[in-house]
Amino acid sequence: MINSYKKRKNVTFRHVQPQRKAVEIDGDIILGGLISIHEKHENLFCGPLMPNGSVQALEAILFTLDKVNAEKDFLPGIKLGAYIMDDCNRDSYSLEQAVNFIQGKL
Repeated sequence: MINSYKKRKNVTFRHVQPQRKAVEIDGDIILGGLISIHEKHENLFCGPLMPNGSVQALEAILFTLDKVNAEKDFLPGIKLGAYIMDDCNRDSYSLEQAVNFIQGKL
């Protein structure tokens, strides 16, 4: 289940910069997210996957978007999308990504 989000057909995985990782789902309204999916690592920008539920949180977000978008009467004519970034458990990088997202620089 850990890598099941990689098998989704409507999800694009992007590397915007060599170290930046993001999940992108097209939609009329884009919801932003910032999650620590990978651990901080001394020698690498992003280390291994975090063992304590971060991938499950990403799965929950994607599942919820699928459910909301499948309901034709809930938001008629509107599809929710997402841009979810991995902050690699780094506070300064998390702040940088949040600022870039707000300014629309992604």
